[in-house]
Amino acid sequence: MNTRDRVKATATSFEVLEALIEADGAGVTECAERVDLSKSSAYSHLATLEELGYVVEEGGTYRVGMGFLDLGHRAREGNTLYRNAVPEIQKLAYASGLPSSVLVAERGVGIPLKTVPGNKTEEIVCETGVETPLHATAAGKAILAELDHEEVEGIADRQGLEQATPNTIDDTADLFDELRTIRDQGLAYDREEYREGFRGVGAAVTDPRDRVVGAVTVMGPVDLLSGKRFQQDIPGLIISTTNRIGNRVASP
Repeated sequence: MNTRDRVKATATSFEVLEALIEADGAGVTECAERVDLSKSSAYSHLATLEELGYVVEEGGTYRVGMGFLDLGHRAREGNTLYRNAVPEIQKLAYASGLPSSVLVAERGVGIPLKTVPGNKTEEIVCETGVETPLHATAAGKAILAELDHEEVEGIADRQGLEQATPNTIDDTADLFDELRTIRDQGLAYDREEYREGFRGVGAAVTDPRDRVVGAVTVMGPVDLLSGKRFQQDIPGLIISTTNRIGNRVASP
């Protein structure tokens, strides 16, 4: 098998996995139809993935297995920001009483590495491992504000500026205006832009070379994030938290 064929086979295997997720499990025939493969080819991919531990078969139905949990766990444990941020966002959640998260950006989307629940609300908007749009969340906008103009444009072009709520920024010029304000303030706000009825405050975390490595955010219902608490108290807690995380990341 030449290099191009190997690359194509790898891409097809991931298409098979995505088809299984979308279908919430599928047999060989359905999988073949979804990915536009012959049944024999679909079976070969499924059998290989099953052998590797990433697909399980039950009564002729194939589902994505738990092998990816181990990969994700190991990837997260190896992340410097995650290791240094978790103790600090635990303190942040305790002090604020609201769910507190640390996120990174990959492929133009935000990925929460860890969300610690607060004691004032049971609802968690920013779930661990669930991708979030950078332009619609406080943490995401805080990260975008640290990137250069061309990089932000590229992310907007690839990912789009889809409206999650009526308040979501969906215009590139408006987004750049918002990012300038965030750079000036050192803080980003989500005013019901990701989910109606919920607000958020976020700030970026940078490494010793002043490169953004992620962001910290607190999100909660509007009635728990309003007035002075939204504009001063929570922002103060977040800035203190990101400073401490930055110092920990900088330590050998």
